[in-house]
Amino acid sequence: MRFCSVRIVAGDVEASAGFFARLFHVEATGYPDYMEVRAPGTVLAFCTPAALAAATPELSECEPGTQILEFEVDDLDDLERQLDGSVQLLQRPTVQPWGNRSMIIRTDEGTLVNFFTPVPGEDRAWSFQGWTLKRMA
Repeated sequence: MRFCSVRIVAGDVEASAGFFARLFHVEATGYPDYMEVRAPGTVLAFCTPAALAAATPELSECEPGTQILEFEVDDLDDLERQLDGSVQLLQRPTVQPWGNRSMIIRTDEGTLVNFFTPVPGEDRAWSFQGWTLKRMA
C-alpha cells in the first residue's frame, strides 16, 4: 500500500490549489474543477463538490472542507476481504472512467479513504464540464 494524496473538496478549486502552490513554490495543474499541487513528499488534489459527485455519486453529500485520503494498493479485492464489514463501504471496487479501480470507505471515526489500483490496458479518460481527465494505462 502506498499513500498517494489527500483530496480536498473545495468551493473554489483554483484559489485553494493556488494557495498551497504558492506555499510550496510549485505550479498547480489541472482544470477549474480538479487541480493538483505536487510538492516534494506530497500531493494535494482539489475538486469541486459537483465534480466529486459526478465521478462518485456515493460522495455527493461532501461539502467544501471534506478530505479524502488516497492509497494505491496491489490487490483491491484482498483488501475488501480484509476489511469485511469493519468499516462503512461507500463504493465497492469499481473501475472509474479514468482507469483506476477504486473502493471508497468511511472509517468508524468518519475519515473517507479511497483505495485504488490502476487498471492496465488502453488509455482512459473522463469528461466533466468541458474538460477531460486522462490517465495513461
